[in-house]
Amino acid sequence: MLLTEVRLIIIDYICELTKVNFDRSDFIDNYVGWTCQKTIRLLKLNRDKIIVINDFHSLVIGIEDKFGIEDKFGIEAINTIKKYMIQNIKDIIIIFN
Repeated sequence: MLLTEVRLIIIDYICELTKVNFDRSDFIDNYVGWTCQKTIRLLKLNRDKIIVINDFHSLVIGIEDKFGIEDKFGIEAINTIKKYMIQNIKDIIIIFN
């Protein structure tokens, strides 16, 4: 935890970019399909910034719940983030925390 905070402090000093923090609730919307749109909107608004996704594991762990039901929202958000990162590789920095 402390090491992660130190890294973020160093990044803030090295880069002149603005750091923004998000978590699962910032990416997930009420319906499948809306999550993709919400995620893209959030990433576009914060392009050229350092995006820190706190508790990224909550998206990953949510892929299958204790009943074996797939979390389509988490999968959709992860796939959207991955695709956006690939398409905008020079314009975006994302830290998965």
